[in-house]
Amino acid sequence: MKNFRGCYNIPQARFEFEGKPLLRCPVRLVNQTTWSYIQLYRHYKRGFLLYGGGLSKQPYKYLQAMQIIEAEIEQRLQ
Repeated sequence: MKNFRGCYNIPQARFEFEGKPLLRCPVRLVNQTTWSYIQLYRHYKRGFLLYGGGLSKQPYKYLQAMQIIEAEIEQRLQ
């Protein structure tokens, strides 16, 4: 699977980011914290927040991460 995903022995770039080739597996560029926020985004879009009590009760870092993910998705859809 690692070779299929381009994680080892990449003879040429198989992945691109903003039009530039990535010479390593993009999965390895995302740390565990970022993966956690990406997983939480689906719940955020459905109206389920990290903590009860509305937006004012959410950690700033969480809200900031959701905004960044939202902006990236919107940019990719255009």
